[in-house]
Amino acid sequence: MRSANPIPPIQLENVSVVIPVFQDAQPLRDLLIDLKNGSFRQIVVSYADESSYTMDESSEVTYIRSPRSRGTQIAEAISRTDAEWIWILHADVRVSRNALLALRDTLAVKGWGAFKVKLTGRSILLNTIASMMNWRSRVTSIFTGDQGMFVCRKLLDRIGGFPAIHLMEDVECSRLLRRLHRGTQVPVALSVSARKWEKEGVIRTILKMWTCRLLYFFGASPENLAKRYYE
Repeated sequence: MRSANPIPPIQLENVSVVIPVFQDAQPLRDLLIDLKNGSFRQIVVSYADESSYTMDESSEVTYIRSPRSRGTQIAEAISRTDAEWIWILHADVRVSRNALLALRDTLAVKGWGAFKVKLTGRSILLNTIASMMNWRSRVTSIFTGDQGMFVCRKLLDRIGGFPAIHLMEDVECSRLLRRLHRGTQVPVALSVSARKWEKEGVIRTILKMWTCRLLYFFGASPENLAKRYYE
């Protein structure tokens, strides 16, 4: 019996993938398997803990150690890349082949943006929360980390690089890019694990996130917000 021909990877060689992690060994392993469906310029994992992130020995993945600050982790990872496009993914995200195809097609016509999300978990509130997140980001062009933000390097350079701040790095980056032009929301959804939300309580996590955003809007520093959020 003739074996089926393997499906070729999607050509995304103008894209560097950046993944900040903290105690995310298993989710990262799953995400890297998903990313094998694409052919990228680089994949850089920026880790901020003592976990072992050497489970994938492929030369396609570079691991760097950074201080625990998601903005700093992302900024340092971006500094190790040289592709035209940067794609920022969190470890809890799962990427389908359709999402990779949508990314390839979107990069041909758009300068920056992110994906819709689908939250996976046990809570009956997750579908509603995901719908609200998708609606908000489509209306405001403010995207969060779990939405897989992508941006052309030229635009990132125009805003002074990715914000190397302790918290609200995704909101700040979106706000700066929005001054240049609105971002696009890719209609394909990334699947996002709600494990951390459910561990601390879905409602409690939402209230904590919105409180931090409100305080940031009124001028609170990212450093103080990070202490409040993580404690």
